[in-house]
Order: sequence, then C-alpha cells, then structure tokens
Amino acid sequence: MSHRLLAGLLTLALTVPALTACGSADPAGPGEPQHLTVWLMRDSASAAFVTEFEAEFEGAHPDLRLDVQIQEWDGITEKVT
Repeated sequence: MSHRLLAGLLTLALTVPALTACGSADPAGPGEPQHLTVWLMRDSASAAFVTEFEAEFEGAHPDLRLDVQIQEWDGITEKVT
C-alpha cells in the first residue's frame, strides 16, 4: 500500500468520526439527506479514492451526503481553530 493511500485512509478514518461527532449540518426536510462536510488536505488522497469513498459512504449512510473539500496546508491551523 502506498504511503499516499495510507495517509488518505488515515486522514479519513480520523476525520469522519470527528466531524460526525461535532460537525453541524443544515437541517434537512423530511426525507432529504443531511450534508456532511469533510476536509482533506491537498494531495492526501487521489480523486479516484475520494469518489469511491463518497459512493461507499453514501451507500452505507443513505441519510447523509458528503461535501468533500480539499484544503491547502497554508493557513490550515487558523481554519481548524
């Protein structure tokens, strides 16, 4: 397994539970999916991996839709805090 893929998997494994626990989503109407924003760092996961992850996650959680946003390393400390 490549280091980049491993880093991407680790980032997702650590990010999704944390965002699920403390993230906020806009209230959806009855029968509408909630949206969950996930930040990934630039070059931490390939576009193909993100697409596959989104499809699998949303398949397993039909009430959630992911909004994956790629973040730059510069200024990330300010964004996180």
